[in-house]
Amino acid sequence: MSTYTVARDDFKNSVASSVVLGVVAALAAIVALTFVAESGQYDDPYRTLFDATQAVILLGPILVAPLAYQCIVGERVSGRITFPLGLPNSRGEYFAGKLLSRFTIALLAVGCSAVLGFAIAATTFTNAPDLRRFAVFTGATALYLLSFVSIYLGLSALANDRTAAMVGAFAAYFLLIPFWGGFMPFVNLDTVLTGVGHLIGTPLSDATKEAIRNLSPWKAYGGSTASLYADVGGGYQRLPSIPPEKTDEVYRQTARNVLTLLGWSTVPLVVGYTKFRVAELC
Repeated sequence: MSTYTVARDDFKNSVASSVVLGVVAALAAIVALTFVAESGQYDDPYRTLFDATQAVILLGPILVAPLAYQCIVGERVSGRITFPLGLPNSRGEYFAGKLLSRFTIALLAVGCSAVLGFAIAATTFTNAPDLRRFAVFTGATALYLLSFVSIYLGLSALANDRTAAMVGAFAAYFLLIPFWGGFMPFVNLDTVLTGVGHLIGTPLSDATKEAIRNLSPWKAYGGSTASLYADVGGGYQRLPSIPPEKTDEVYRQTARNVLTLLGWSTVPLVVGYTKFRVAELC
């Protein structure tokens, strides 16, 4: 047994689950329906890529939660974890195998979504889809969803029971999306930062607030797709308007946003594995 074997067995068991198949189907359906709905509204598929990105920001983290938040704690509570760890596997190999398996499923969902969206765009839009733009969308979406798989898997490794893992996953989504994104008008990051500024007697600058906002996965995801619109001007409302002289800055920001997503894909795993390495298994 090894990391590969753990990943292979877990992947085989997972793809037989209706929940996992539902995750793949749901993500593909969201992207596909977005392109179908807008095929008669816009000539250019890149305009619909923008709306698909917004849909993924809100719904993607919810869809991938079932892939990971019970992944480790569920086997600990049920006692099934004793089988793979009773064979010559270290906890590190077990943890890495689970991660590899769940990453593969998430990547499969993103790949199916991108291929289906590209096929619909190629057959229904006036202008042909740009393969490069779809590649950027696919890569950024993969990084975004993998960051949430990492967060949920890290929480699963930290939790001691299924309820704690479920509450942790819900709290992570609430804090990182509706709260941090400002989608709730009265309780959000901006109101908290403003309150903190009043308490310390020194209001936080707009630059500081923006820097904190940029640390969130959803903001990094949106920023990493900004290069899609660097050469299209202001042809459509709602699309980012990027002057030619700002193009280089956009690409620098893209690199920063990619690093942010990689950070969210790494730190929760390190924290979760540190606890799992010494945790009682049953």
